[in-house]
Amino acid sequence: LGLDYDVFLISRIFEYREKGYNDNSAVLIGLYKTGGIITAAGIIMTLAFGGLLLSQTIALNQWACYLTGAVLLDTFLIRTVVVPILMGYTGKQSWWPKNMGEATKDVSQL
Repeated sequence: LGLDYDVFLISRIFEYREKGYNDNSAVLIGLYKTGGIITAAGIIMTLAFGGLLLSQTIALNQWACYLTGAVLLDTFLIRTVVVPILMGYTGKQSWWPKNMGEATKDVSQL
């Protein structure tokens, strides 16, 4: 789940970067546009894995706890905090080996 939605998020950020937005604006817009869908999917997966907590089997309870925690961590911390920070640090190197054109737009021009 985490990799699928990372690809979804990064492809949306890439799409806005190709439209001419600067790196930070593309990240901001990409997070805004995909945030609801990714959060809903994370909550659905948390509920699905949380259902395993009702099992009488200890191993399933442990797996449910691990998976629920991992999905919540990925949904609310990795996607909303870590990915934007890393893309901000790497800047233009985020798109290597592709050479992106000059940024002509800012988030204020949305």
